[in-house]
Amino acid sequence: MQIYDLANWLLIGCLCVYTQVDSMSNSALKKIIRDLQPKITKDVNPDHMIDVLFCKTILSEEDNYTLRQVPDSRNRCRQLLSLLHLSSRPETFVEFRLALVNEYWWIVEEIDKKLELLSDEPQQHLKHSKRLC
Repeated sequence: MQIYDLANWLLIGCLCVYTQVDSMSNSALKKIIRDLQPKITKDVNPDHMIDVLFCKTILSEEDNYTLRQVPDSRNRCRQLLSLLHLSSRPETFVEFRLALVNEYWWIVEEIDKKLELLSDEPQQHLKHSKRLC
Protein backbone atom coordinates (compact mmCIF):
# COMPACT_ATOMS: atom_id res chain seq x y z
CA MET A 1 0.00 0.00 0.00
CA GLN A 2 2.83 2.46 0.81
CA ILE A 3 4.61 1.90 -2.52
CA TYR A 4 1.33 2.57 -4.38
CA ASP A 5 0.84 5.83 -2.42
CA LEU A 6 4.44 6.88 -3.12
CA ALA A 7 4.03 6.16 -6.84
CA ASN A 8 0.84 8.25 -6.96
CA TRP A 9 2.53 11.08 -5.08
CA LEU A 10 5.48 11.07 -7.52
CA LEU A 11 3.16 10.97 -10.54
CA ILE A 12 1.12 13.90 -9.24
CA GLY A 13 4.31 15.84 -8.46
CA CYS A 14 5.67 15.26 -11.98
CA LEU A 15 2.38 16.33 -13.55
CA CYS A 16 2.35 19.52 -11.47
CA VAL A 17 5.91 20.43 -12.53
CA TYR A 18 5.09 19.66 -16.19
CA THR A 19 1.99 21.88 -16.00
CA GLN A 20 3.99 24.73 -14.45
CA VAL A 21 6.68 24.52 -17.15
CA ASP A 22 4.02 24.53 -19.90
CA SER A 23 2.26 27.46 -18.25
CA MET A 24 5.49 29.47 -18.06
CA SER A 25 6.34 28.57 -21.66
CA ASN A 26 2.86 29.60 -22.80
CA SER A 27 3.15 32.96 -20.98
CA ALA A 28 6.55 33.67 -22.50
CA LEU A 29 5.34 32.65 -25.95
CA LYS A 30 2.27 34.84 -25.61
CA LYS A 31 4.46 37.90 -25.00
CA ILE A 32 6.88 37.03 -27.80
CA ILE A 33 4.10 36.37 -30.31
CA ARG A 34 2.49 39.70 -29.39
CA ASP A 35 5.83 41.40 -30.11
CA LEU A 36 6.10 39.57 -33.45
CA GLN A 37 2.50 40.22 -34.53
CA PRO A 38 3.42 42.54 -37.46
CA LYS A 39 5.79 39.90 -38.88
CA ILE A 40 3.32 37.06 -38.28
CA THR A 41 0.41 38.88 -39.93
CA LYS A 42 2.63 39.66 -42.92
CA ASP A 43 4.25 36.22 -43.40
CA VAL A 44 1.84 33.57 -42.10
CA ASN A 45 -1.03 32.00 -44.03
CA PRO A 46 -3.82 32.10 -41.43
CA ASP A 47 -5.80 29.33 -43.15
CA HIS A 48 -3.09 26.78 -42.41
CA MET A 49 -2.87 27.93 -38.79
CA ILE A 50 -6.65 27.88 -38.37
CA ASP A 51 -6.78 24.30 -39.68
CA VAL A 52 -4.04 23.09 -37.35
CA LEU A 53 -5.35 24.92 -34.27
CA PHE A 54 -8.89 23.72 -34.94
CA CYS A 55 -7.57 20.17 -35.22
CA LYS A 56 -5.80 20.62 -31.85
CA THR A 57 -9.09 21.99 -30.36
CA ILE A 58 -7.45 25.33 -29.59
CA LEU A 59 -10.11 26.93 -31.79
CA SER A 60 -13.78 26.12 -31.44
CA GLU A 61 -16.17 25.46 -34.31
CA GLU A 62 -17.54 28.95 -33.82
CA ASP A 63 -14.03 30.47 -33.92
CA ASN A 64 -13.25 28.50 -37.06
CA TYR A 65 -16.44 29.68 -38.78
CA THR A 66 -15.97 33.32 -37.68
CA LEU A 67 -12.38 33.42 -38.92
CA ARG A 68 -13.36 31.95 -42.31
CA GLN A 69 -15.77 34.87 -42.80
CA VAL A 70 -12.95 37.44 -42.76
CA PRO A 71 -12.12 37.98 -46.46
CA ASP A 72 -8.66 39.57 -46.16
CA SER A 73 -5.83 37.22 -45.20
CA ARG A 74 -3.95 39.74 -43.05
CA ASN A 75 -7.08 40.71 -41.15
CA ARG A 76 -7.93 37.02 -40.71
CA CYS A 77 -4.48 36.50 -39.20
CA ARG A 78 -4.96 39.49 -36.88
CA GLN A 79 -8.35 38.13 -35.81
CA LEU A 80 -6.79 34.70 -35.18
CA LEU A 81 -4.10 36.22 -32.96
CA SER A 82 -6.73 38.23 -31.09
CA LEU A 83 -8.71 35.07 -30.40
CA LEU A 84 -5.58 33.31 -29.17
CA HIS A 85 -4.77 36.18 -26.81
CA LEU A 86 -8.28 35.97 -25.38
CA SER A 87 -8.01 32.21 -24.85
CA SER A 88 -7.80 30.86 -21.32
CA ARG A 89 -6.30 27.55 -22.46
CA PRO A 90 -2.84 27.05 -20.93
CA GLU A 91 -1.35 25.50 -24.08
CA THR A 92 -2.62 27.99 -26.68
CA PHE A 93 0.68 29.60 -27.63
CA VAL A 94 2.70 26.41 -27.26
CA GLU A 95 0.39 24.85 -29.87
CA PHE A 96 0.58 27.98 -32.04
CA ARG A 97 4.38 27.76 -32.05
CA LEU A 98 4.23 24.05 -32.89
CA ALA A 99 1.87 24.81 -35.77
CA LEU A 100 4.50 27.20 -37.18
CA VAL A 101 7.38 24.69 -37.07
CA ASN A 102 7.11 22.98 -40.45
CA GLU A 103 6.16 25.89 -42.72
CA TYR A 104 7.45 28.99 -40.91
CA TRP A 105 10.81 27.85 -39.51
CA TRP A 106 12.32 31.37 -39.70
CA ILE A 107 9.62 32.71 -37.37
CA VAL A 108 10.13 29.76 -35.03
CA GLU A 109 13.87 30.50 -34.95
CA GLU A 110 13.14 34.10 -33.98
CA ILE A 111 10.68 32.96 -31.29
CA ASP A 112 13.22 30.50 -29.91
CA LYS A 113 15.99 33.13 -29.79
CA LYS A 114 13.69 35.42 -27.83
CA LEU A 115 12.75 32.53 -25.51
CA GLU A 116 16.41 31.86 -24.81
CA LEU A 117 16.90 35.51 -23.90
CA LEU A 118 14.03 35.26 -21.41
CA SER A 119 15.48 32.27 -19.59
CA ASP A 120 18.87 31.17 -18.36
CA GLU A 121 18.67 27.86 -20.18
CA PRO A 122 17.36 27.17 -23.70
CA GLN A 123 13.79 25.92 -24.06
CA GLN A 124 14.89 22.46 -25.18
CA HIS A 125 11.43 20.96 -24.66
CA LEU A 126 10.14 23.32 -27.39
CA LYS A 127 13.12 23.54 -29.69
CA HIS A 128 12.80 20.25 -31.53
CA SER A 129 9.10 19.56 -31.10
CA LYS A 130 7.10 18.95 -34.24
CA ARG A 131 3.43 18.12 -34.34
CA LEU A 132 0.97 17.72 -37.16
CA CYS A 133 -2.79 17.25 -37.09
